[in-house]
Amino acid sequence: TANDTIKPNEPLKPGATAPPNQTGGWNTTLAQPVLNASSWPLYRQAQRLFDAQRASSDDAKRILEFDAANAFFTALSQEEALEAAQRRLDLAKDNLTDTQAQVDAQLASVNDATRASVDLASAQQVVDSTVGNVNRAYLALGFLVNQPVTGPLGAPTATLQAAIIPVTNAETLVAIAEQKRLDLIAAKHSARAADLFASEPMLRLIPTVGISANLTGTTNTDITGRWNDESVVATATWAVFDAGVRYADKHSRDASASIAALQVDTLVRSIANDVRTAAALLAASQAALRSAEGGVTASRQSV
Repeated sequence: TANDTIKPNEPLKPGATAPPNQTGGWNTTLAQPVLNASSWPLYRQAQRLFDAQRASSDDAKRILEFDAANAFFTALSQEEALEAAQRRLDLAKDNLTDTQAQVDAQLASVNDATRASVDLASAQQVVDSTVGNVNRAYLALGFLVNQPVTGPLGAPTATLQAAIIPVTNAETLVAIAEQKRLDLIAAKHSARAADLFASEPMLRLIPTVGISANLTGTTNTDITGRWNDESVVATATWAVFDAGVRYADKHSRDASASIAALQVDTLVRSIANDVRTAAALLAASQAALRSAEGGVTASRQSV
């Protein structure tokens, strides 16, 4: 801060010294806290929240990758369904041609031709519906990869071959998931941040230590004989009574930390359940695939 004072000329008594008409002065203060104990857990909490957010961002990318892969396999399966529907349509057309020839040769009744026509219309309806499903699957996949998708898609041979391998030990997969699942890592960091945040209120009982320096100056040196004064002060600030705010904050944050810890436990349990469920579904799908392959072999022999 600075100031400047201007006074008008005043009549002087005989022998008196005229004071200065203009006097300037300034004051500079520098204050720096040296020790604030409650800031330590807040700083460490910020670090844990940063780690949690980074893990959450990586987890969002992981989920996007999974969604894109899921949409890809959905589109791929719809293409296979369309191919099967087209084969059924061709078979229905051939059947109608053969039946109509038999009717013309009086080897079959008109009702047989009618049933063949109904089968052809039903097969055509399935093809039209499956074409719509394929187009919707392409649009969903294109939305996730952020570019247009057109078929046909190439089957990922390595992934399909890996899917045939049976799951021998689901518990090993559970242990791997508990170590690498990014959402669990983010939840653990958030829980630790909640613990640190809960420890901050009681550290307010420790006084805050600081240092302040003050420099003043004036152009009027007649009073003290010098133009400047300096001082350095060490301060310790302690809130003796805060109406119970620190204790209320402590109880509230302890409850939030307990909730965060319980959420971590719940997520650990859900991860184990998800892995075991996925392993069971994969085993069931592998069994269904083997049965389907047997049906295909039998159908080809029948043809």
